[in-house]
Amino acid sequence: MENKYIVLDTKTTGLNAAEDELLQVSIIDNEGAVLFDSYIKPTQHTEWAEAERINHISPDMVADSPTIEEVISEINDILKRYDKIVGYNVRFDADFLKHNGAEFLKTEYADAMKMFAPIYGEWNDQRESYKWQKLTTAAGYYGYDWSSHENAHNSLGDCFATLYVYKKLTTDTMTIERVIDGKRVGIELTPAEISQAYYIKESDDRRQDILNALDEMNSLKIGNIDLSKDFLKNSTTFIDDVIYRYEKMDDHLEDYNMAIEDVVDNAADDYADKLVSNYVQNMSSSDKEQFIESAEMAMDWNDTYEPAISKIEHMVYEKLIDERRTGHTREFSTENYKIYQLKDGEKYHGIRFEPYHRIEAIDINLNKTDYDLVYEGKISEIKGNSIDEKLENIYSKFNRYETMPETFMGHSLSISDVVEIGNMAYYVDNIGFKKLSSFLDNQEQDEALDMTGQNRGLGR
Repeated sequence: MENKYIVLDTKTTGLNAAEDELLQVSIIDNEGAVLFDSYIKPTQHTEWAEAERINHISPDMVADSPTIEEVISEINDILKRYDKIVGYNVRFDADFLKHNGAEFLKTEYADAMKMFAPIYGEWNDQRESYKWQKLTTAAGYYGYDWSSHENAHNSLGDCFATLYVYKKLTTDTMTIERVIDGKRVGIELTPAEISQAYYIKESDDRRQDILNALDEMNSLKIGNIDLSKDFLKNSTTFIDDVIYRYEKMDDHLEDYNMAIEDVVDNAADDYADKLVSNYVQNMSSSDKEQFIESAEMAMDWNDTYEPAISKIEHMVYEKLIDERRTGHTREFSTENYKIYQLKDGEKYHGIRFEPYHRIEAIDINLNKTDYDLVYEGKISEIKGNSIDEKLENIYSKFNRYETMPETFMGHSLSISDVVEIGNMAYYVDNIGFKKLSSFLDNQEQDEALDMTGQNRGLGR
């Protein structure tokens, strides 16, 4: 919608989108009309004392509210109608919603928090950037009257305050004097335009600082795995996460090294699949065999409760064993790829849009009989030379309206969906994909438990 946008805000049980839950979601349009506003009942948390002290939302207040699964389709209907989302620290709100099945298609984000920082002008010498300010500070700076809305300081009240601040940033003008052709000229700019110019330069400077820091570091390892600096330097996601992690760290940091190491240390969750694929692609045949032999020796000799090899080393081992077993014939041994999405029904509420680690925690085997086939297409139509590249391109293709095939019968590719490619099934996780070794083997499985009681699949 041209010149129209929505303002979004949430309240949560904590700061971790993978572990914490939503307590309230509010959405208004650019005219201030309320499009959605509801408390959300968590399904995994019964109390959140620290968050309650901040957002004042108690367990009793949400006890009779819907779960996020019950309202996510309504939220997605709103998101589909708008191409631009405004928020105050909008990445935080969007991450929580994405984790719970929200579909952000063709979305442009405008973060009033980042736009306001250089306007307020509080400089952080250690980080060499302007400090982010609280919404109350930005609202007070522009004279916002919190009493103008009765829902002040819950997520709906914060939506109204964010809308007010954003309009001030994008409609009020400031006169900046510049010398052009020897004459002093006054240029009318909005605060947002001034802020944007600053952040473009700051972003470029920070990216170059990170590249320089990577060059200066002796080595980067996860366990005994040497990471490719060139691979990391060319990863936009990695650079963005280092910037984000750096900005969240304590003020005493003077360089990016700790932020880089912190992001790398979490690679088992964030970058493991891509790092493993990159590492394996650069191994010679002899290197691969030697790695397998060393890993098996370490696992055979280990008689303690300590891990024999690191998680990422074990992922490399599994990938190499799979290559050896299949002789590389599995990757593209079929001409088509398929997309599956969970069937409708109350029995699937506990796993729909859930990250894979939660599926593992409740010991459920995902069966093909629990899913509907919503699309089948030619592998040759998907760019990429490896399974990982093709999976990423499939994800992009089915998350943008302009690239979705007309015959596609499902919702945009989301957490808990499954992609079948090369005779292997892959679970769409909150970050990347997880291989499902038994998904395709279970397609003829009966819904009843087997005689040993070990089949914990959901059934038909």
